[in-house]
Amino acid sequence: MFLSIGIAVGLNAAASLFAPMVPLPVPLIEVGFDALIPDPALVEAEDWQWCGWSPPVDAAVADPFRPPPHRYGPGNRGIEFDVVSGQVVSAVSEGRVGFVGPVGGRNYVVLHHSSDLRTSYGPLSAISVVRGQSVSGKDAIGQASEGFQLGLRQGGDYLDPAPFLAGLCGTPHLVAVRAL
Repeated sequence: MFLSIGIAVGLNAAASLFAPMVPLPVPLIEVGFDALIPDPALVEAEDWQWCGWSPPVDAAVADPFRPPPHRYGPGNRGIEFDVVSGQVVSAVSEGRVGFVGPVGGRNYVVLHHSSDLRTSYGPLSAISVVRGQSVSGKDAIGQASEGFQLGLRQGGDYLDPAPFLAGLCGTPHLVAVRAL
């Protein structure tokens, strides 16, 4: 299998995303969530780095990231997981707890990471961290409620967490290829 022009690491949708594109000679490897990413051993080191993020829960994706058309428009500003209420929620990466508490009557935790990245976890039925606490990746931060979602923001912009959970992040570069 080969990477195609256009970088789109999607959850449960990799085949449909890559199918209509022109193949590039970069073998892909499978990672969790039925996603495909370039084989790190065969990609230019300056283009990608291993993020080391792990999923916050061991559950299937119920609803992937769908950016809204405008700031207050409909969409899904994170990844919703099909969790069992009370399931342990873990930090995706090391960070510092920036917020703990209710939002709209439901409990949330926000972690601050490097590069001005913030992850939000909620709704949670129980919280096991406090504001200001440092956490490592995979540390338990609470227990999930139905509709649990992982959100990712950089500054004021919502980002798709899927590529970070797939393990690689960086700046993709399009490469000219000969027509088939």
